[in-house]
Amino acid sequence: MVLDRLEGNQAPIIDDITVAADHIGKLKAYHKLLLKWSEKISIISDPLDWPSFWNRHVMDSMQLIPLLKSHLHGGKIADLGSGAGLPGMILSIFEIGNVCLIERDIRKAAFLQAVAAELNLQVQIFADDVRKLQDKYEVIVSRAVASVDYILTLSEHIRNKDSVVVLLKSKKQSERELSEAYKTYDFQAHKHSSISSEEGLVLKLTDIKEVVCLQNSVM
Repeated sequence: MVLDRLEGNQAPIIDDITVAADHIGKLKAYHKLLLKWSEKISIISDPLDWPSFWNRHVMDSMQLIPLLKSHLHGGKIADLGSGAGLPGMILSIFEIGNVCLIERDIRKAAFLQAVAAELNLQVQIFADDVRKLQDKYEVIVSRAVASVDYILTLSEHIRNKDSVVVLLKSKKQSERELSEAYKTYDFQAHKHSSISSEEGLVLKLTDIKEVVCLQNSVM
């Protein structure tokens, strides 16, 4: 198993990404805090043993890294509805861009603050509604939060003309959601099969523009 190879050794597992001992240490500390906080508040619903956490959540988040690198030039990443910190906290652990975790649930935001402090991560936590955020981001990521159309609407004011949106979705829901989103937005949808789930899909949306409908008046 990939996880077995990583315990104590460096090993490339996704393209040119190398998981070092420092990464494993931070991921285990993150997992430990997740277990501790889950006794008090509902943070994540999946099984929380270490192998499940690694295979379902860490790998799911890490697979975004190769898709993001070409779009980041010292820029910023916004994780909408970060929840337990997925995928944004994982990206921060691997030092991929300047990450902002957006989570309006104050209890989950407090958990994210605790993880950032414990792991000494340079990550911003925005504990409020995304519509109050003023910054612009090169990359928007989101995992199992809302429909494609709603994510594009929520992130419209924090995107610039070259921003990309990368979403972790299920294959089943993605086609329907893309069809709905095309009614309001024009964009290029790049689809990548998930490495963590046969039912999963990674959507990278580029060249995003709002569709302007012009109605001709009848003379």
